[in-house]
Amino acid sequence: MMNIRTRLILSITALLVASMLSLGYGILLAQRARARRDMAQAARVIQNSVQRVALDAILQKDDLQLVSYVNFLKAQYPALSYARISWVADGRSRSVNLGSSPASGRVSELPLEVADPANLTRRVAIRLGISDDVIESTVRESQRRLKEIIIVIWLGSSVIWFAMAYWLAWSITSPIASLGRMAEQISAGQLGRQLEWRSQDEIGELVKVFNCMSRRLAELDEAKKAFISSVTHEFRSPLGAIENFIALIMSQTDNRPEWQQPREYLVRIRAGKRIHRSS
Repeated sequence: MMNIRTRLILSITALLVASMLSLGYGILLAQRARARRDMAQAARVIQNSVQRVALDAILQKDDLQLVSYVNFLKAQYPALSYARISWVADGRSRSVNLGSSPASGRVSELPLEVADPANLTRRVAIRLGISDDVIESTVRESQRRLKEIIIVIWLGSSVIWFAMAYWLAWSITSPIASLGRMAEQISAGQLGRQLEWRSQDEIGELVKVFNCMSRRLAELDEAKKAFISSVTHEFRSPLGAIENFIALIMSQTDNRPEWQQPREYLVRIRAGKRIHRSS
């Protein structure tokens, strides 16, 4: 059967561990949602930047500028799996494929089209392939790193928590154990025992009340001893006088038959007094 200190340590430690696990799980969920939002925002930024570069390329009639920029984005943004670029001008069209669609996995396409404001027949259509698997892998990797950080923090904090739980349990149970030992000493007759405890909390008040009780018991015991001593002293002179009178009566009633029965009573009184004195 566990004592109070062990139960307190286990309860406090379990509560702190549960709190840390809940906090860690909440952080993981929040970070996962944040990572997905960041990836989606990055995809929108890429789409907008490609659209601006495509417009500049059309205005400057520099198709290579758009191709170079898309290749740069593919190197910087691993989730961009491929790009399909199609130019249309004067009824003629040509296409460039940058990258390839993965053989397996989920891919989301972001279509966009930009036309020359001065000549609407000149336009470029772009399809950007965003790999959902790469995004998910990136999110999982960030989750894994965050889990490792949380585990390290949790292990380090657990040692501190256990030490704090042990100290708190000791601060509560130590005076209780001391009071128990003090009660055993008082029950063994060691009255007037005092327990030193300086805290101002409920336990400190309990120790004060227990010390007051111990002092009161010692005072009552001293009063009892003084009373018994006084009564014994007060009875000593009358008992001595009674004994002398008994001896005198018995000496004056020797060989007198009519005093036989009273003499037996006197003998019994003397015997009882001797027994009382010896006790």
